[in-house]
This record gives sequence, C-alpha cells and structure tokens, in this order.
Amino acid sequence: SQVIGNVAASGRYEVIEERLSLSFDDSFGQVRRDPTAAVTPSNRENVNYFMAGPDLRLPLGELTQFTLGGRYSIISYEESPLDSTRTQGSVGLTRSLSRETDVGLRATMEDVRFDEDSVGSQYDRYEYVVRYNTRALARTDLLLEVGYNVVEQEEQETDGVVARLNLNRRITRASSVRLGVTRELSSSGD
Repeated sequence: SQVIGNVAASGRYEVIEERLSLSFDDSFGQVRRDPTAAVTPSNRENVNYFMAGPDLRLPLGELTQFTLGGRYSIISYEESPLDSTRTQGSVGLTRSLSRETDVGLRATMEDVRFDEDSVGSQYDRYEYVVRYNTRALARTDLLLEVGYNVVEQEEQETDGVVARLNLNRRITRASSVRLGVTRELSSSGD
C-alpha cells in the first residue's frame, strides 16, 4: 500500500552555449524517521529534494574561466517537520592545464531555512575548496576537491575539513562504474 523506490532526474538547458545554462535536479526516495531503528513501514517516509538555478561561465583568456552559480532548493518530507528551503551562491575560477585536466578554486555560501521554527535554528554554510579534475586517465575520470567548511547557527560556529573523491570508469559506451567518497558538514536533506 506504499510507494517504495527512488527517482533521480536532472536536466540542463544551454541558454547561451558554453556561457549561460539553467539546471534542475530532483531526487525522490525514502528515509528512516529514526536512523537508529530498523527499516520498517512505520519507520520510513518519502522525501523529495528539488534544486534549480543558473550557471554563468566567462572566459578570462584562453585557459582560465570565471564561474558564477546560484541554486534554489526545496526539501519536502512526507511527515517529519524538516521541510526547508535553501538559497545557494557560488563563485569559482578554473585554469586548464591541458585538454583533459584543470585545477580550480570555488567558494560557496548556502542559506538554509526550515519551515517549522520547532526544528531548530536556521543556519548558513560556507565552503571553500581547491579542485583537481582530469579525464587524462584511460576511460577514467577523476575529481578531487579538498577544502574547508563552516556552519554558522545563531551564535555558534562549527567548522571542518571538506574532501571529495569521485571516480568514474567507463566499462563500455553504455555502462560505467562510479565511486564517490565525501567528508563534509551536512544536514538530513543532504
């Protein structure tokens, strides 16, 4: 009598080719209400995470690119009072080392607001990363990001290391294997 499953959808529209694009992502699935209890029908609820926004890419010479992005997100839980909206902005600088490899810097600010005041304080999250991206490995793409993030909640501040490693290995033209490892400060919506 319940809908069980996951849906992940994403899309991107190039308003101005290789300069301005609009993106959307939507993820629907189930989460446990109590993460310490077993997964049962009474301890499961649907959650939907929708995100959309623009990306602007401006060349600064032949090898360097300035990026500016924004996202607006809505996270909706079936029953839990964790519904929230997020507004995010990012700015970055990327330098091509070759056709297949680039390095960059990115700063991101995210404003998180819960619909219910009883959930707790609203907070802001700041992230600063250095990234290395290469497609030079045979049929393998590698993205490595290392940095620092800060969460400001009322008069408290929490900080920590950010580390992301994403590997994508193409097995055939139609299939690939992906591995992702992340360490960062996050929320239940993430």
